[in-house]
Amino acid sequence: MAYLSLYRRWRSSTFSEVLGQPHVTETLMGAIREDRLSHAYLFAGPRGTGKTSTARILAKALNCEKGVTAEPCGECTRCREITEGSSLDVLELDAASHTSVDDVREIRERIPYATAGGGRKVYIIDEAHQLSTPAFNALLKMLEEPPGHVIFVLCTTEVHRVPATVVSRCQRFEFRRLTGDVLTEHLKHVAEAEKIDADDPAIALIVRHARGSARDALSLLDQAAGVAQGQVTRETILEILGEAPEDVLLDLADAIASEDILGVFAKVEELVELGWDPRQLLVQLLEEFRALFLAHRGVSDPSVDPEHAERRRSLAVRFTSAHLEWVLQALADAQADMRLSTHPRLTLEVALARASNLEVRETQTVVARIERLERALLQAATAPQAPAPAPAAPAPAPDTPAPAKKAEPAPKKVAASKPAPAAAPVPSRVDGTIAQQWAAVLEAVQSVSKVTFAHLRDSWAVEANEQRILVGFDKPFHAEEITKRSDHIERISGVIAQVFGRKLRLETVVGERPSDGGASSGEVTPPSAVDLVRNGLAAEVVEEVSRN
Repeated sequence: MAYLSLYRRWRSSTFSEVLGQPHVTETLMGAIREDRLSHAYLFAGPRGTGKTSTARILAKALNCEKGVTAEPCGECTRCREITEGSSLDVLELDAASHTSVDDVREIRERIPYATAGGGRKVYIIDEAHQLSTPAFNALLKMLEEPPGHVIFVLCTTEVHRVPATVVSRCQRFEFRRLTGDVLTEHLKHVAEAEKIDADDPAIALIVRHARGSARDALSLLDQAAGVAQGQVTRETILEILGEAPEDVLLDLADAIASEDILGVFAKVEELVELGWDPRQLLVQLLEEFRALFLAHRGVSDPSVDPEHAERRRSLAVRFTSAHLEWVLQALADAQADMRLSTHPRLTLEVALARASNLEVRETQTVVARIERLERALLQAATAPQAPAPAPAAPAPAPDTPAPAKKAEPAPKKVAASKPAPAAAPVPSRVDGTIAQQWAAVLEAVQSVSKVTFAHLRDSWAVEANEQRILVGFDKPFHAEEITKRSDHIERISGVIAQVFGRKLRLETVVGERPSDGGASSGEVTPPSAVDLVRNGLAAEVVEEVSRN
């Protein structure tokens, strides 16, 4: 007899053998006992969680020679035929390879015929989300009103791709990923029954790699049993998976903790020369730094052996929480970039270089804060100024005449109130030459946005009338940047209205600056970081310390 893989030999044959899905099996068993079966079911969930096996068990329960029962015998002719896939009353359709409407029409033509054994006809459509739109449309009427002896079971790993019109005609069951404890216990039971000597670290690594799929776990155990020389060890599983040993990952983490960029690059070079795939290495590093993040907070990872767990704890204390978060973010960004990268090794090296350089993180943090400050300054500068409320007169005493109005309460209230943080100074109207007015515009724009000022600083006012102001640029690039972005126009127009005392339409012209230097002959110095903080947060300098 041909060899059967472990996951086929250990496929569940009764509801009680289905792993980790009591919310599904108990509901179906209750429906069978009370004769409340639906005409269509939708089994959705990750791969390897028992969807197709449960569908076959349901078919056995409805066609067992002992009658409709929640506990089919699995030994009668009908049960064996369903297990072997040769039953005439149970049709399994793989939608991945039968996606056309003709395949669904074939089902429709066979529906009216009675069953061969007198039970129920069960149509199991696996990977149902692969059906084409016409096939789904042809299936709708059958799902809604099938004959009384027909039951449909649709199985899918991507339920979001199944049309809502199909989902609404089915009873939906969500299959969950198997927990680590359930998979571990199952693997130990199978290994003992199959006389496979597998140690606990190897089983723990299989469980972690399977990610809740019993089929993946049994397939990996089966493969390891064929490779191992008498015993399945953690090293055997690592070799099959093509993963780097944890010692190597911890060496890389050690170099990152020391901010040793050259050491990180040397380690990557060594691993690539040994044949490790940068993509797989990146996935492992993400898992490793997640474990370090948990270890930093005193949470242990049961999937590692005690030797690595101890080293991980000692290494985790060398990181700060912010550094670990920075590393995880850098690696996660690299994983997204690597999907489209033609040079995965370079993507990995850049990510590790960022993770090893805290100065980059601090610089990005400062830049982000400055950008938030600029947005706050812009909002404060463009917000309409609300008129100050009129001071309320004090209420007169009951037995005395009302006193004359006094202006003292209002100044007291204003003085006692805490001043709101001032943003950029709002310019006032300037009377003078157009050059003086444009210089005031530049100074005000500089305090509002460094980006806008960078394009405007070398400009000059050519002429202005009651409707428009013509501004000259010596470089077309700056003129185009100013006119094509509405945020630049909004900032400049608001300042011009304040300085000139009226709204003016901004127009640009490219040419040579006049010999007298134009309106911007006096160069305006860009604001320093101290000026930004002082103006944006209403701060003051307490003490200046020189650094030698």
